[in-house]
Amino acid sequence: AFVKIQDGCENFCSYCIIPYVRGQCVSKESDLIISEITNLVRFHKEIVLTGIHIGNYGIDIGTNFAKLLNKIVQIPNINLIRISSIEVTEINNEMLEILAKHKNIANHLHIPIQSGCNKILKLMKRKYDLKTYCKTIKEIRKKRKDIAVTTDIIVGFPGETKKDFQKTLRTCRKLRFTKIHVFPYSKRNNTAAFDMPNHVSDIIKKKRSRTLIKLSKKLELKYMHKHVNKKVIVLTENYKEGYTYGHTSNYLFVKIKEKLEHNELIEIIIESIDYPYVIGKTIKKY
Repeated sequence: AFVKIQDGCENFCSYCIIPYVRGQCVSKESDLIISEITNLVRFHKEIVLTGIHIGNYGIDIGTNFAKLLNKIVQIPNINLIRISSIEVTEINNEMLEILAKHKNIANHLHIPIQSGCNKILKLMKRKYDLKTYCKTIKEIRKKRKDIAVTTDIIVGFPGETKKDFQKTLRTCRKLRFTKIHVFPYSKRNNTAAFDMPNHVSDIIKKKRSRTLIKLSKKLELKYMHKHVNKKVIVLTENYKEGYTYGHTSNYLFVKIKEKLEHNELIEIIIESIDYPYVIGKTIKKY
């Protein structure tokens, strides 16, 4: 079940129109969120926290995302909480301690990096550099050793040279993302990036996108192979053409050659890989 906790964004990245369209952050009162989730966990085994900029939750009502999360993890009978996306600058010590302490937070974080080159990050008006980003990822992995970290990257941002793109590739290999969502830069009227010089051609953007998608698949497969012959818990989602599909806490996409009810927790052993899936065999139903 999806629970929207806020709307709006105040980051004003140079490529993005959302702050102008959605406006400032508007947070839902925490008591309403807790009440909504308390009701939903009677029927749903996974709660996904969503919003436009959820890490900025509470800035308008005198609280923050970590404090909200600390309340949510203590809701009775809550099985799994998934954070849809969060900025690296919003993963503070309080958040890290909650991650370490509460295993009902999914073992997966989606943390957009947008570029692996400091020059481009500055042009994008992102609020961190690579040193900060890498340090935070390292701290997260100290708390959750095998956590899946996925990300977003924009390729072909105005001014991105071949050398800059190579830096992004090296950064991705260093950080060992488990999946990279690749977006070719797209012009948006009334954004700072629209009027920047040195726009990259569509041909080069497509080429760089293909290169990065290829790297993403390589990193995904490496992470998948680490889990072969390991036991994991899967939340079933649907059944189609002889297979039940679902996801693990660390967002491995699983298919099982068996008809199982949806919204059930199943312990499986991962036997093989059929990209983009891992193939599992049922051990136990909860």
